[in-house]
Amino acid sequence: MSVVCSSTPDTEINQTEHAMQALTKEGLLTADTRIYFVGFSKGASIGCLQGTAFPQITRYLLVNPPMMINLPKICRIAKNYSGEGMAFVFGSEDPSVNLAGLLHLHERENMTPASSPGRTITCRGTTLT
Repeated sequence: MSVVCSSTPDTEINQTEHAMQALTKEGLLTADTRIYFVGFSKGASIGCLQGTAFPQITRYLLVNPPMMINLPKICRIAKNYSGEGMAFVFGSEDPSVNLAGLLHLHERENMTPASSPGRTITCRGTTLT
């Protein structure tokens, strides 16, 4: 298992591409590599916006992405996503929770938006408390 941690996104580099290059350099990125991406806040946006260019990233858990940053592109990616799974999770007090409703327009088996009223999260029939 490999874990890649990135700092607050630098606008000068594509952090996802940079991480993939590092994995390749270390011999950890092969045709059979499967990566599960977890991103929080701006990191969730970066994963959504940059990660789909890499087929090795097969599942996404995107927590509280700021939807007001590049909303049309996030919705377009969610609509067209064809990988194993992309889940968006929003807290009930997150500034983007009202915009998260737009993702429900594209909901299907492999792309799930969820919001948490209080501390309970329901996603794809599974409830977490």
